[in-house]
Amino acid sequence: MATKYYSFNIFMDEVVSTANSRVNLEELFALDSGDVIKIISTILITGGWPAFVAVVFLLLLGPVAFIAALGTFGFTPPGLVIFAIFGVATVATLKTLYQNRELPIAVKEVGEEFKPKWERVEGNTDKVNALLSEAVNSLINKARDKQKRLVNRL
Repeated sequence: MATKYYSFNIFMDEVVSTANSRVNLEELFALDSGDVIKIISTILITGGWPAFVAVVFLLLLGPVAFIAALGTFGFTPPGLVIFAIFGVATVATLKTLYQNRELPIAVKEVGEEFKPKWERVEGNTDKVNALLSEAVNSLINKARDKQKRLVNRL
């Protein structure tokens, strides 16, 4: 059975879940949909880290390019995985993520930072737990930094 000690996908899902339990990520990221965290979790657990990264790259596109890329994305391996997970709701799901893309982007950034570290300690319970705590703090700090930027714009 996969655990956060042997699966980076589950480790990142734990990072998001733990960070959300400590602070309200929906509020800090000003999400307009409570489903964003569930969507991220579903992609990480079912689709895996590569599928999640592919989705985030799609979210980084501008609005016109995003719409244009949706069709071709469905024919890529990660796109097929995402369409298999969400079925007919895929376009609506990706649109929800696009409108709330700051959190998935932050999760990807934290994942990119911590994946090499996780690979070095994979299987070591104490070290993975310590790394989890560090990754959670990193995601929370990104959320707080974003909130400060929003407040400073006002």
